[in-house]
Amino acid sequence: MHQKYYRKLLLLCTIVGLLYGIGLAAVTTPVIAQATEVDVTALSIGYGYAVLGISIGVGMGLLGAGIGLGIAGAAAAAAVAEKPEIFGPTLIYIVFCEAIAIYALVMLFYAFTALSTFFTGGH
Repeated sequence: MHQKYYRKLLLLCTIVGLLYGIGLAAVTTPVIAQATEVDVTALSIGYGYAVLGISIGVGMGLLGAGIGLGIAGAAAAAAVAEKPEIFGPTLIYIVFCEAIAIYALVMLFYAFTALSTFFTGGH
């Protein structure tokens, strides 16, 4: 019973997340295109491939951090339930997983800044 419920809930959350992402992209893309001074049609296919590569790399880094956080969080919760005095050491593992995710996001902003500087001629 619970497994069916969780599968349905996961499917619902996935659909809602995808619809939200598509809607957000549809709403913000024209605004961002108008705000930039770069002619979007003049950018090469290489720019698209570069953006795709950066996005896949950062996405995989965030996915790995999320999986690690899930495993470490579950193990930490079980360990703290048995011995509450080991809360501090288990928290360190969770912080390390979060640091990987934050590092991936920092690299995302750095890469997109360098990419836009490269393709727009340094403006």
